[in-house]
Amino acid sequence: MIIERVELKDFLSHKSTTITFSRGLTAIIGPNGAGKSSIIEGIVFSLFQDSFRSLRDGTKESLKRIGAKSASVKLTFNVAGRSFRVERFIERGAVDKLYEEDKLIATQTSYVDKK
Repeated sequence: MIIERVELKDFLSHKSTTITFSRGLTAIIGPNGAGKSSIIEGIVFSLFQDSFRSLRDGTKESLKRIGAKSASVKLTFNVAGRSFRVERFIERGAVDKLYEEDKLIATQTSYVDKK
């Protein structure tokens, strides 16, 4: 799997952040509290619907930025030359989605997790 892009909206310390990863080695640097770990948590959350923080706290609500009513993470990745995008939401009534080559292939958390 090659991670290509991550979009964080009201996720932990990120109000609206988009990172596009180049091929090869990537280093995430910055001062303490800048949100470096939040980027990794967003990637983990998008892939597994869990994060280190939600496992510790027992709730996904702790992943929302302080004061936000909802949060989302969109991750674009490539597997064996096929492009996928997973969209996870922390919002009442929101539906997680999985796309392959921009074609919707799964909705609802249980189906997205199975794919």
